[in-house]
Amino acid sequence: MTCGKAKQAVRIVGLPEQAVENVTLENAIVYADAGITLADAEGINLIGSAITPTQGPVVQVKDCKNVRIRKMACPPGADPFLDVQGGGTNVRLIGCDLSKAKQAIHAGPGTDVRSVSVEPEPACQPRD
Repeated sequence: MTCGKAKQAVRIVGLPEQAVENVTLENAIVYADAGITLADAEGINLIGSAITPTQGPVVQVKDCKNVRIRKMACPPGADPFLDVQGGGTNVRLIGCDLSKAKQAIHAGPGTDVRSVSVEPEPACQPRD
């Protein structure tokens, strides 16, 4: 999927009592005013995508569980790349090069920064 000039790249918002579950976005290229917003969601996978917002975070996560952001491109000057708010858990950045970000990760007030992990891309294991 490729999209240019969108108002918002992606918005996935559930309810506190009923989360949106098990959504995967893969290989998307989006240029938008705002990046990805995830709220009250669980089991979200963002894989191999390039999201370029004109302002704000590339990905904003609020009160989400088990979010996996894998091999996602970081646009130059992203500020921040990831904004985490609320009581989310298990937000994983896997194989994302955050070196171009002005600020890689921002955690809002009261957010446990231990809920976010930055991990290298796993190496392929030879089969026996």
